Amino acid sequence: MSKISLQYARSLADAIDMQTCAEATAELSMLAGVFAQDDVKSFLDNPCVSLADKVALTEKSLAKKMSIEVANLVAVLVKNRRHAELATIAEDFKKIAAEKSGDVTAEIETAMKMTDAQLAQLTASLAKMTGKNIRTNVTENSSLIGGVKITVDGDVIDLSLAGKAAKLRQAVAS
Repeated sequence: MSKISLQYARSLADAIDMQTCAEATAELSMLAGVFAQDDVKSFLDNPCVSLADKVALTEKSLAKKMSIEVANLVAVLVKNRRHAELATIAEDFKKIAAEKSGDVTAEIETAMKMTDAQLAQLTASLAKMTGKNIRTNVTENSSLIGGVKITVDGDVIDLSLAGKAAKLRQAVAS
């Protein structure tokens, strides 16, 4: 997250309303993929193509296909030669949009695969605890031995057997 990409992401977030945040997030993610393609990068980085032609082609390509705010942002990025920042801006915008909507992502590491019912119960508990809408990102980590390790809003909740064993070793050592 660079200061520049964060500023562009904030500017877009300020320019749109909450109803269009999801649409803008999807558009930015799709465009980040397009701008990562070699032929697109080669065109935009080509010194033989004038900046005016690059901006005009970008505007024409995005007209009526993207929201006006996203299309304008991308045109500004091309004009300011910051198109390489688009993927980072998309990630920053996704985080800002989640904050604005009250959503937070919980990173959940489990020793074994969780059932849908277990995940739903854990998600509901986290939502009650944080007072926010919870989105989950679940990964399996066999080194936990058993239990779960949850990171939400910067806080780590370690309910794993490996975590408990580490705490026990630390207590015995001191």
